[in-house]
Amino acid sequence: MNPSRRTHAANHLTRLALVLCSALLGSSPTWATPPGQSPAAVQAEHIATLIKAANYPQAPSVAQEKAAHPDAVARYALQISDADADRRGETLHVAEHLLQHYGKDKLDIEIIAFGPGIKLLMANDNPLAPLIEKLSAQGVRFSACGNAVAHTTMMLGYAPKLVPAARIVPAGIVRVHDRTHCNSPRININGVINGITHINGAAVSSFGKAGGGSEWQKINRA
Repeated sequence: MNPSRRTHAANHLTRLALVLCSALLGSSPTWATPPGQSPAAVQAEHIATLIKAANYPQAPSVAQEKAAHPDAVARYALQISDADADRRGETLHVAEHLLQHYGKDKLDIEIIAFGPGIKLLMANDNPLAPLIEKLSAQGVRFSACGNAVAHTTMMLGYAPKLVPAARIVPAGIVRVHDRTHCNSPRININGVINGITHINGAAVSSFGKAGGGSEWQKINRA
């Protein structure tokens, strides 16, 4: 990762922490406020410190990813922004179907998690972690929204541990936009009954409910 790009991403998360702390002060953990400093400023500094210490790996740009897959005959962006456990599993199964259809050497595929969908990429108490690891080994890339990570850090009081395959992008929805403008059809998981938005005939199978630990439960209440 280019050092300047890593610095830019870190600065983005720091700025986001300031905004979120100001907006969500009433529902977030509190810390002692030194004289002359607002609670929001103290909280923002604390969150920014936690995020920086986590040292999350950053995702390459869309252009870099495209250049790294010159032989791909199909490019897909799979969006997961829902808290529903079934949909997280469905997203991974869509990726499996696409791998079976195209083969890993002909497929450029990225799963982008943002909003409540960030739980897909949280490491603790995640029953989908083994499948994520398997798909990552076959070339599926996993991008975690920096906005969602900052919000999760605020809600938990500590930076969440992400699965090893996860890479941070500044904003998940922007990443989806950039991918779709790079000839990547966007697949948004819409639920078990309606399945998915069918693009290029991709199919989907349902998946069981994910388990819950303290992190999952706390964010579910967010």
